[in-house]
Amino acid sequence: MSTTLVYDQMLATMPEDLPKRIMQVLTTAYKEKPGHNVTKQEIIKQAFALPVRSPATEDRQLRDAIADLQLAGYPIVASSGKAGYRLAVDSEDAAEYIAELESRKEQLQNKIDALRGQIYPAFWKVEFKEPVNATQPLMI
Repeated sequence: MSTTLVYDQMLATMPEDLPKRIMQVLTTAYKEKPGHNVTKQEIIKQAFALPVRSPATEDRQLRDAIADLQLAGYPIVASSGKAGYRLAVDSEDAAEYIAELESRKEQLQNKIDALRGQIYPAFWKVEFKEPVNATQPLMI
C-alpha cells in the first residue's frame, strides 16, 4: 500500500517509545479497574508529552501504535459500543472483540465484492434498484 508524504511525516515524528507508553497507560488502567476502557484522548494525554501538538496526528499515531501492539500479540481490545481501548480481561473478552472484527471483515468483503461487480464510468446512466437485504439505513 502506498502512503502519502503527510502520512510518512506523521510516522517519522512518532515517539519511538510510544508503544511502551501506551502499554503503561493500559496496564495501569487494567490494574486499577479491569475491563474499563481508556479513551483515546486520555491515552494521548498520558502517553504524549503535553502540550498536544496536533490532535489528529497524535490520534493517528496512537491508532497505528495500537495496531502494531495488537499484531505483536498484546491483548488490546476495543468495542464499537464503548469509546477507547483496554487490555482484555480474559479469553471471553478477547473473543467478543474478535467477533466484532469478524463482522467488520465480512461487511468490508461484501462492499469489495459489490464494487468488483459494479465498476463502471461515472457518466453511465444507471437505473436505481432497491438494495437486497440492506442492513444500513438509506441516506438521502
